[in-house]
Amino acid sequence: MIQFGIEMEGYGLTQREIEDAMEASGAIHSGFFRYHGGGSHDSKREGNYTWKTEEDGSLRGIAPFVGHQGRDTAGHHEIISPILYGKEGQLHAEKVWRNLTKAGFQVNNKTGTHITMGVNHNARFNRMSQAKKTQVGIRIAQIYNHFMPVFDAMSPNARSGANGYCYPPNVRSPFNGRTSAVNLTRWVLYGIVEFRQFGYTTEIKNFRGWMKVLDSLVAASFNENHKSHGADLSQVPQTWEAMADFLNIGAKATRWGQARIHRLCTNYRTNRANRMSVLGIEGGEQ
Repeated sequence: MIQFGIEMEGYGLTQREIEDAMEASGAIHSGFFRYHGGGSHDSKREGNYTWKTEEDGSLRGIAPFVGHQGRDTAGHHEIISPILYGKEGQLHAEKVWRNLTKAGFQVNNKTGTHITMGVNHNARFNRMSQAKKTQVGIRIAQIYNHFMPVFDAMSPNARSGANGYCYPPNVRSPFNGRTSAVNLTRWVLYGIVEFRQFGYTTEIKNFRGWMKVLDSLVAASFNENHKSHGADLSQVPQTWEAMADFLNIGAKATRWGQARIHRLCTNYRTNRANRMSVLGIEGGEQ
């Protein structure tokens, strides 16, 4: 697994509850900041796990920012991880996730989770020309765009491609859309791609499943030894089974995705036909 970071949008916690959840997770909480305040942190370079909480304009309609509240008054919050690495980093993120959920972290159809993947510590990436890095970034956008019906089927309706905060990537200009479902604006210079479509969940299995899919998608675009590197996307069906095989995510993650789409079919009548089609079942109700 490559390096990654997560941004978790929600509401319902107080400053004290967020800090206590971080302490219980073996993490440091650096403070409460306005949008893009407080700097960034790297768990490997700093030797610790330093998280922060930011204000998020898209959540103001839910509740005031927790940082503007008293210590024991709940509000909205976007909780942001440091740069994390590999399996150890994922296990730490899961511990934070559990403790925030236990403390009462709440979500709804306006909240989401952004997962950022990075390859800028990879020696092969750093040896690439700018043109080659651009090609890899375009490939990430092409794969995601081809499987957009699948990603929509895996997501709550409010996080579909129609959402202005996670709209489909434009393959012709994938490096310009900061609020696209695939934000590649920092790819060529820094080797970073942000995936924005994942709706927030309190279930760890959903976080693990998304991490496996996104990690495999970047690998399929970047790693020339990946089974799908260079494959003709036009020949690949836009179904969950075909995408799982194309990305080589493994049997466990394949079962997770299938079960998730089935559950969303039950929860939402709207977009049911697309979800049924993605599962390879024709004739689903609208």
